[in-house]
Amino acid sequence: MKNVLLITIGLIAALFQAAFANPLPPFVISEYSSSPPWIEMLCMDGSDLPGMVIHTTGGDAVVDSGVIPDIYGIVLFDSSNTSGFCLNPDGDSIVIEDMYIYIGYGCMGPFSVPPLANESAQWSYYHNDSHNFCATPSPGTWEESPPCEWGQTEVIINEVNSQCSWGERCRFVELFNRSIEPVEISGWQIICNARYTISPNTMIQPGKRFILDEDQFPAGFGLSPSCDNVYLLNDAGSVVDQTGWSSDHGADVSFMRFPDGGPDSIDFWHFVGFNDETSIGFENGFPTRRAPNRHETPGLKVIGIAADVSSTEVNIYWTNPIWLTVFDQAIVRRSSESFPQTPFDGELIYEGGDQQFTDRNVVPNQTIYYTVFARTGCGEYSEPDSESQISVVVPSVGVDDEQLPKKALLLSSYPNPFNATTLIKYTVPEAGKISLAVYNISGQKVAELYAGHREAGEFGIVWDGQSYSSGVYFARLQSDVGSKAIKLILLK
Repeated sequence: MKNVLLITIGLIAALFQAAFANPLPPFVISEYSSSPPWIEMLCMDGSDLPGMVIHTTGGDAVVDSGVIPDIYGIVLFDSSNTSGFCLNPDGDSIVIEDMYIYIGYGCMGPFSVPPLANESAQWSYYHNDSHNFCATPSPGTWEESPPCEWGQTEVIINEVNSQCSWGERCRFVELFNRSIEPVEISGWQIICNARYTISPNTMIQPGKRFILDEDQFPAGFGLSPSCDNVYLLNDAGSVVDQTGWSSDHGADVSFMRFPDGGPDSIDFWHFVGFNDETSIGFENGFPTRRAPNRHETPGLKVIGIAADVSSTEVNIYWTNPIWLTVFDQAIVRRSSESFPQTPFDGELIYEGGDQQFTDRNVVPNQTIYYTVFARTGCGEYSEPDSESQISVVVPSVGVDDEQLPKKALLLSSYPNPFNATTLIKYTVPEAGKISLAVYNISGQKVAELYAGHREAGEFGIVWDGQSYSSGVYFARLQSDVGSKAIKLILLK
């Protein structure tokens, strides 16, 4: 076993030689822990280490005499063989002998991830300069960390809001499934100074979102407005996406991907996401929890309505127009006949500043139509649209796919006008054959985006217009229940 270990470490040394050229760095940090604090180093040349200085933000630690590792050996530094050091769990740097800045995590550097208490970050030779979370630390023993897969999965961190002014559940982390297939995220973890583990049997449908609201945050989760990091781990414990910020974006401003889910503008093999400059694909925008990311203020309207249904209740979620100082309250109206079109139609079931309401006065096997209106302090009401209306069928026992919330046949694109690419989103109310195509102003089909069977649900697809000339185009969605067309404006 020891020979295998030495061969493995020798191969790693060869990789470093190829990456850094001669001379080889005398050591590399292979694993570390902030609580309790310790640093594990892989030594390449058996250097005499006594007197070596380890710098952290908490001060300098000097290595004791007698610490001499074997060539390609592992040495563990803690309070037993140094003058003592500490590592800040929220962000720190580890500098050795003023020569090599090996680790700068959290707000102190762009590469490794800050481990939680009693856990470690472990170097992975699959991914140069990166460390991965390790729930089972192995101080003093070489272990291989699973590779990081930043940005390579179809479920990604889509939006983060760290501070707000409009009340409960306004801070959130939003995941987005940018694929055309459902993805199970059971056992995945969202991390920010503490871990939130996603519940079993959790699926994200294509083009859908998973929201972690602040009332679900575990103790110590954080989201500091001035500087912080958020990580997404899959069920194997590998970091699959991350983002971070190093400046205060202000209240009611989100840190979001634009448009939803991307696009990936760089090789994510070298992706680092710890501050405003290196979190590629993220930028500021108005909070759009459960709704498409956007720069412009949507005005006086409610966006991102969604619902969870059981045999006894309907949980309705939405995002109020908190980007407007004149917003006062949200009004929820319901009807068993059709969508309420004015704030005086149907039955008033909620009035207040929250963004969630549980309707427990429901009748099984009955379709219920909900509309959420926004109201200003002067009594002006928002105009309803598909982002503020939803219908559900309350089941008699359990919930199946056909009883999930349904919407009408919908079609939209964002951004529009656009340069090069736009995300076309569409809703299919019933399973069946559909076709989605793009036509020019003369009515000629220039691109077929999808043709085939679709289950009921919401979907999204990116049209790349880079090879097309500027002008007006039309996206047309056809299904068994009807057709819908929207104008697309391509500007170069």
